[in-house]
Amino acid sequence: MLELMGLTFTVILFCALLGGVFGVFWMRGQLHTTSVVGVLQRTLENVDAATIEASPDCEWYHAQEADLLCAEYLSLGAEPIGRYSIEDIDGICLQAFIHGDASAYITVNDHPQYGCWSDIVMLPEAGGSLTFTTVRSASNNTSRPLRHRIERCHESSHPQTLLGFARSRLLDESFQPVTAEHFVAIFNAIMADCQQALEDQDVDQSMLETLVKDSGIVLNGDEAETINAERQLKRHDDTLRQCMQNYALTSGLTAQDWESQRDSIVVVYENYPLSLLLETLFERFTIPESLEEELAALELEQSSARNIASRIIAALPSEYSATRVATLSEPVLADVYKVVDSQESWQEAA
Repeated sequence: MLELMGLTFTVILFCALLGGVFGVFWMRGQLHTTSVVGVLQRTLENVDAATIEASPDCEWYHAQEADLLCAEYLSLGAEPIGRYSIEDIDGICLQAFIHGDASAYITVNDHPQYGCWSDIVMLPEAGGSLTFTTVRSASNNTSRPLRHRIERCHESSHPQTLLGFARSRLLDESFQPVTAEHFVAIFNAIMADCQQALEDQDVDQSMLETLVKDSGIVLNGDEAETINAERQLKRHDDTLRQCMQNYALTSGLTAQDWESQRDSIVVVYENYPLSLLLETLFERFTIPESLEEELAALELEQSSARNIASRIIAALPSEYSATRVATLSEPVLADVYKVVDSQESWQEAA
């Protein structure tokens, strides 16, 4: 079922990209690069997590193969719990089962492009999921969170073999019992996790190439780099905002004090991009150009952002100083500095 999530998300993006959105920007068989990047970015940002819905009349595209797989699972003690489709995605059809002895949810999945395959999903008591899949797709499924483990099996693996893999894990881990009424909620929760993971990760150029394959759309090869730079900046802004909110809540400052001091607060988290960090520090301290060059010459590449900030601030003349007033553990590890003097005082002292 988890691999179905990855394929489903690919199909969602593919349909969104080719469902008329690109047509607005079509020009003489090609697209301007800025338009391509803009549409890809908006598509990636606006795709909602897929949801499963009951579809008793859902029809197989590869009926003979799907019916055979279903019959095999039935003969092995699987209990059918319904036929389903994916909201807003044409062509995906799946038959769901539960297998109590194996603590497993089973889906036989069918799609016109990706063919027919089966997934066996187990839910460890410790959280996350474990999926055995026979999917034939070469998708890297980069949107899968690490806590959702997946083991690819050969596409010709017999259902009995897959159930054997599942049962063997019962010897090493404890798994949650399976129930028909929880199937939809579990599917949707895992898909939501995958959606969030995709938003948190960089986009691969090969993924974009796959999405526009056979569409006539021409990519220049740098679209992923452009999109990832914008995503990095958005993640950075979100992280800073959350850190500032956390410090405001935990600092003990009154609302009035916070409003008067917030502009003097500098937050530096562990993975703060170096170029943005230097730009922020130089701008906040209104450092003269000559001193900027001296500080930039420090060997900083191999250090963490927090260490870099500490070294730069320590190297500043007293009129440019700042004091570390807190270290945050949430939402990320971060140091909070308070600028000692206002910029006007520094400029006068200079």
